[in-house]
Amino acid sequence: MGVEVMSEVELLFTTTAGWRQYLPLKREENMLDVIASDHDIRKIDLDPLRSCHDVRSVDLSSNNIENLDLSPLEFSRNLESIVLYGNQLGSLNLSPLGGATMLRDLWLFENNLETIDLGPLRSCSSLSWLSVAHNELAFLDLSHLQECSNLRFLALEFNAFSELDVTPLLSCPMLTEFSVNPSVILYVSSIPPDLGENHALAQLIKS
Repeated sequence: MGVEVMSEVELLFTTTAGWRQYLPLKREENMLDVIASDHDIRKIDLDPLRSCHDVRSVDLSSNNIENLDLSPLEFSRNLESIVLYGNQLGSLNLSPLGGATMLRDLWLFENNLETIDLGPLRSCSSLSWLSVAHNELAFLDLSHLQECSNLRFLALEFNAFSELDVTPLLSCPMLTEFSVNPSVILYVSSIPPDLGENHALAQLIKS
């Protein structure tokens, strides 16, 4: 039996003022885009998306969301983009994204993240753009990103860490844009002999 495709989905959210509202979502081109940016959202329930395997993007940017459960997106194999910048997230479990092989963009900047495990992203082979800038991260393990061969853009500036091991990023041949505060000490344990001159870290390492 095939998965039933609903014609319309509604998400319940609560505003900062305490108002409860429903956000109707409609499909376009047989794909579902969840767009609810700048809605003054404090809480939102993504559970109705659990049975929707055609979610293409989620944009909840510029709200006041403090906690978000991504588990309803676990089986969204067509997921390409998640945009969560400009919220109040203190933590975020990325485990539900472990199977999102089509995910290209993950924007988490301008939140209050104190810790985040990037491990689930090692299976996101299409990941191209990742930003966790402007958070409160005191430590960041980049080791799993070495599996992201299509990673092009990585923004880490304005966090709390003072040093960073960027060795795993040398295994990302497409990385051309990398940003971090100049005061952060970057460590490299080994340099691959075939590191291209256009790699974002090439000039940093040489200097």
